[in-house]
Amino acid sequence: MSDLAVTDRASCAQRFIARSTVRVIAGLLLALLSVLGSAKTATVQRFEIGLVTIGPGPIYWQRFGHNAILVKDAKHDRATLYSYGFFDFEQKDFFWRFLKGQMRYEMDGLPADLDLRRYVKEGRSIRLQMLEFNAEQAAETARFLEWNRDPKHREYDYDYFLSNCSTKVRDLLDRVLGGALKRELVGRSNGMSYRMHTLRSLFDNVPMWAALHIGLGERADPALSMWDEAFLPDRLSVSLRDVQLSNAEGQLQSLVRSERELVAGKFAPPPEYSPSRLWQALLLGIAGALLLALAQIKSENAWWLRAMSLLWVSSIAIAGLIVVALGSLTAHTMAWPNENILVLNPLGLLAFLWRGAAIKRRLWQLFGTLAVLAVLIQWLPAFSQANGEILGLAVPLNLALAWAGSRYFSGSPMRPVT
Repeated sequence: MSDLAVTDRASCAQRFIARSTVRVIAGLLLALLSVLGSAKTATVQRFEIGLVTIGPGPIYWQRFGHNAILVKDAKHDRATLYSYGFFDFEQKDFFWRFLKGQMRYEMDGLPADLDLRRYVKEGRSIRLQMLEFNAEQAAETARFLEWNRDPKHREYDYDYFLSNCSTKVRDLLDRVLGGALKRELVGRSNGMSYRMHTLRSLFDNVPMWAALHIGLGERADPALSMWDEAFLPDRLSVSLRDVQLSNAEGQLQSLVRSERELVAGKFAPPPEYSPSRLWQALLLGIAGALLLALAQIKSENAWWLRAMSLLWVSSIAIAGLIVVALGSLTAHTMAWPNENILVLNPLGLLAFLWRGAAIKRRLWQLFGTLAVLAVLIQWLPAFSQANGEILGLAVPLNLALAWAGSRYFSGSPMRPVT
């Protein structure tokens, strides 16, 4: 074999070894980059975000449910539940602020297992929805919540309909999603109103049901978008199920990645609609009116008749003054304008207390006229308050009292009015 052939073979072997070495090094570099990339991804995907929805509880302020944001931190192996809606009865001027509609509530973050244990003890249901947030969105959510829980930032102005535990969560999710959540929900509606949701949540607590029904004005009756409907925690949770957003590749994906019921709870959720009490109120009002009219015909000077009449007009006068105060002296935005003032007015009480018989008669007539007006305006488009139960009870009684009062003072001469 010639020296040239030996040299060529050696050269080929060297080139083969060199190429193999390059391939091995390249493979090692790719593997290293892959490992580094995975480590970087693991670092970036540090947080997972979930929505926790708590069902109704036994106390009146728990009847509307609650929700909170769950943040899972893989780096520190912990889960924190951030909630809005903390309040303290011992807070200075709490009840005075409550009456004025100027409550100051707080948010805070607690260890998830500790916080959830409290709801389990109360017998309330717990639903967990993990959200399809990318690393940047999850980190932004976690950062904001930690900033928000700082004592300098945790307080906020509370409003039952516009700024509560659910709307604060909704607004944060929407901000992190760049406004996409609002764009998805604001154009949809289930035809429900603030009043309908409030009454269905309190359907079995008649005193509170009646008090809020009386106190809510016209602004509580327009149909809500699903965005506004999310003032209730359960409605926000249900709405998120149907939300689909574009991911980084431009493909639609569900906002809710997974959902499961952690605890069933022992309290049944409220019905979809509040049972109507219109016929019960109307029958009660008519029965009371007939009894009052019959008693007035038989014995118009009976003490018990005057006592019952005075009790009724005093009750509605006080209710009417409270309604006016809510609308004019407080920040309760849903309380005014309120058509109930036409039947909950102090004219009947004034007619009892006034000395002049002729003026008494005029007051009773005006008292009855306003009751008729309260019914007639229901057919006008500009007046759309859903107050049928209040009218059904009050109008017959007010008309009976107006008739009885006008009849009693009909023999008195009317003084000229200039």
